[in-house]
Amino acid sequence: EGQWNGPWTGIEYMFSSSLASLGRTDLAITVTTDVYNRYVHRRAPWDHIECGEHYFRPLSVWTVLLALQGFRWDAIRRSLGFTPRISETNHRSLFCTAAGWGEYFAITSGGRRIHRVLHQAGKLALSEFTIGMTPTEGTNPTKRLRVTYNGVPFEAAGKVANNRMVISFTRPLRMTMGSTLEVSWDLGNA
Repeated sequence: EGQWNGPWTGIEYMFSSSLASLGRTDLAITVTTDVYNRYVHRRAPWDHIECGEHYFRPLSVWTVLLALQGFRWDAIRRSLGFTPRISETNHRSLFCTAAGWGEYFAITSGGRRIHRVLHQAGKLALSEFTIGMTPTEGTNPTKRLRVTYNGVPFEAAGKVANNRMVISFTRPLRMTMGSTLEVSWDLGNA
């Protein structure tokens, strides 16, 4: 007996997150679902047998979420970013930093592309917000960029490089519980 003959779900989840990061979301979801179903079948979805029971490595399933949402957080630069790899036109996911948590939305509706951060608890200071770009985002969205904080225009400048739009705020944005940052633009080719 030993670890050699048992599944290492933590490693399987890390493999899945690597697949998602490389754009193989179909395989990433298949691997993650297969691991989850293995334990649901045993009626133990959170009691993975890996080095005994109740081992912590299966918590690496969290990395799958981070990879699928394309989450980036740089506390030193105060830079928050997302590049959704699933449900790109109607995406909703949870995010956490050391000082708070919230929800991220990426929506395409009525000819507009909308990226929204709803800060649920704690504090979040931002100097920039980064969005992964896809061909459907428009040819030059920085010309039509609209940034609001709690519905009020917030001064910022956007720049597109390396398939990402970096929105730099002219002054630090200090998000508190219940506050909303919204970045949007028309999808026309202006």
